[in-house]
Amino acid sequence: MALNMASNPGGFRGGDKVPVVIFSPLQRPLRPISRTSNIQSTAIVTQGDLTYCRATCHCRRCDLRVVFPTASLPIHNYLCNCTSCRHGTGEMAFHTARILGNPMDAETDGPFAVEVMDSYSPRDRLGVERFFCPTCSANMLVRIDLSLREEADKRGGEPEDCAFGRNRSEKPSEQELEEGFQWRVAGGALRNYEGIIQPMYHLNLASTMDGGVADHLRTFDGNQLIRYSEGVGSKVLPFEWHSPTLTDDQPEEISAFCHCRAVSVKVSRPDDRAKSLRSPFPDLIYPTDVTYRAKLRNPGDEKWWLRGPYKEGEPVRYLAGHCSCAFCRMTGGFDFQSGTFIPRFNIREADQESGRTIVFSQQESRPKGLKQYVSSPGRYHEFCGTCGATAFWWHVSRPNLVDLSMGLLDASVDGVRAEHWFEWHKSRVSNMQVSGSRKMVASLVEGLRQA
Repeated sequence: MALNMASNPGGFRGGDKVPVVIFSPLQRPLRPISRTSNIQSTAIVTQGDLTYCRATCHCRRCDLRVVFPTASLPIHNYLCNCTSCRHGTGEMAFHTARILGNPMDAETDGPFAVEVMDSYSPRDRLGVERFFCPTCSANMLVRIDLSLREEADKRGGEPEDCAFGRNRSEKPSEQELEEGFQWRVAGGALRNYEGIIQPMYHLNLASTMDGGVADHLRTFDGNQLIRYSEGVGSKVLPFEWHSPTLTDDQPEEISAFCHCRAVSVKVSRPDDRAKSLRSPFPDLIYPTDVTYRAKLRNPGDEKWWLRGPYKEGEPVRYLAGHCSCAFCRMTGGFDFQSGTFIPRFNIREADQESGRTIVFSQQESRPKGLKQYVSSPGRYHEFCGTCGATAFWWHVSRPNLVDLSMGLLDASVDGVRAEHWFEWHKSRVSNMQVSGSRKMVASLVEGLRQA
């Protein structure tokens, strides 16, 4: 995450920098970066019946083109809020789009070598394989084995439609049946999808227990997003819906974990150590490109990451919000990253005894499941090396104040938004002034004002 990053997140300029990975060295060399023709360097190119779109991760290791039938545009898709998508990515929701044929290399007309990516096959999604960048963690592609669809239907337990699973409301094409596979691309991985993808509704909201991000992202491009409890045509849930199983009684800690559980932590309530930290203001609170540096330095030593209780008499909460910078979009594969600021002292690995503190900077003490991506000196992105879920972001200038992905939270405790634990910042989206997903972020800003 980059909720505390400047408007220019310090990523790559001109493709002349090589990303650094510490603690988890690459097994394969990075692909060389070169650009030749117009169709490779342009985000969207239409040639007759076909429209080509560029998809790229942050480190540029995964650089490809996908094809859509021009007549099908814009493709109506959905935002999936299911448990598998949240914990498999670290995002609060996710969306993908079905492509024509196989993904193509950005530099040639040949197929893209998916072998440069890591893949993950969720146990709860039979015949589904997700591909993500092993360097920067960007979710890029989904490949679905169509030969297992009948077996998957018999086994049950899967949602009707899922961004990282089968879409039973869509029939496979003859070409897909012949090849045996269907491919989908992550919406946020596309450099530009305006006019290409049109989100129409939220799916699988029942699993969020509180409506999740659908209470913040209510429309897209002026059209209200329908809030389906499960698949299309299921019960529509109202705004501010909460599962009747949720209560005001909260445990001393709340769990957060990725889909494969290789990364699993517990978060405790703020204590005196949380109040002892110092930190400049993040872009979430003040836009860093137009705010005086003297103010951004937080001379009054405000503890901005700590917020008032949900109800009188309850504990202090943490600040949470959304970031739409290019770094978050291109390392996650979604239009914005939802995160919270938590003192490192209040995070421990789930298998450690209470009172222990998670460690990121010492190799021998780091969580074994984490991989680390250094986008620029001193800025660290932590993700699960097995399933690819974004987990943490931290900066060397404030190593004890960590960003945690909200999509990893155990929704059964207090819902996905977990408002007994976190106060959502609703007056601003971090880095909204430089977002690459303008329509999505504009809709998010408007929804936050209404929430």
